[in-house]
Amino acid sequence: MLRHRVANGGRMIAIVPEKEIISPAVHITSRLEVFSTNYRRTQLSAQGFLDGLLRAGGRGGVPVVVRPRADDFLNQWESRGHEMYERMMVVESEPDFRVTEETIGGPLKRSLHALDPALFPLPQGGRFRWMMAADYFMSARARGLRVTPELDVLGTATIRHLVWRFSRFYGDDEMMRTMVGPLLAHIIECAAGSDIAGPVTGSRNVPGTDGGGGSLSRVVSSSCHDVTILALLYAMEADLLEDRDYWPPYGSTIAFEVCSTGGGSGPGREPRGGRGQDKGGGGGLVLKISVDGDPLRSRLFSGKGGDGIIPLSDFRTAVGNLLPTAV
Repeated sequence: MLRHRVANGGRMIAIVPEKEIISPAVHITSRLEVFSTNYRRTQLSAQGFLDGLLRAGGRGGVPVVVRPRADDFLNQWESRGHEMYERMMVVESEPDFRVTEETIGGPLKRSLHALDPALFPLPQGGRFRWMMAADYFMSARARGLRVTPELDVLGTATIRHLVWRFSRFYGDDEMMRTMVGPLLAHIIECAAGSDIAGPVTGSRNVPGTDGGGGSLSRVVSSSCHDVTILALLYAMEADLLEDRDYWPPYGSTIAFEVCSTGGGSGPGREPRGGRGQDKGGGGGLVLKISVDGDPLRSRLFSGKGGDGIIPLSDFRTAVGNLLPTAV
């Protein structure tokens, strides 16, 4: 199982065969692919991931790949920013959104500006930077910095307002199709192409090989942003989003482990959801999804095999309305 947290500002998405038990002391010989958005902090996170994973032999020449901006589906707010912001303005124009923004957001941003005009500017005719304002407080809390009680109260209110704004943005199917559809298709493609060496038996294989010494398939890691992790959680209707204060913390990780149906619910047992038969390949494959090491809980997984366990075909069906039409 791949459970790896990074220590700095990036967030990780990992797709790994379940039988690929990864030990920090063993050099990985399987096909390891590492991607990052074009930000220094996410690239540092990806490098830290590799340094921790391949501790014995260093990074071993594994590159951190940054896709061209137009092709980078890890951060659609940048690569397809025009479409994202156009849709955001549609959501912001909804009457109830405007009322909340005026009655809660308005006084809050004026209080922040009065506290520190340089840190929380109110640009004439421009947009207040809610993400930047909330990030100030999240960064301070992550570093254990003390702030005044007044500032702490404002910080909680600012983060809560940002969470509310994104609950509205990511409640919009059209925005979600743009934001996370290509990434979901990538996850499904990686999982369906996984060469799992039979049902999980509980034995620990040598990383990079199956029981007969053959090569296992891809281990894919992507270093991205909080808004990407959040969009994935909304796509999967994660229970933890019921917490109105939840925002993906620094170093947050979503892991998609791929196993055959023989190991979905434990050694040698079929998952309760039965076999997956994905139309695009991956029949008989099951995803075990975890967030920061804990099984993902969602109503989408009810009756499929337990917390965080879902046949790949059912996963594809659950997120099908967000996938690109060509998938």
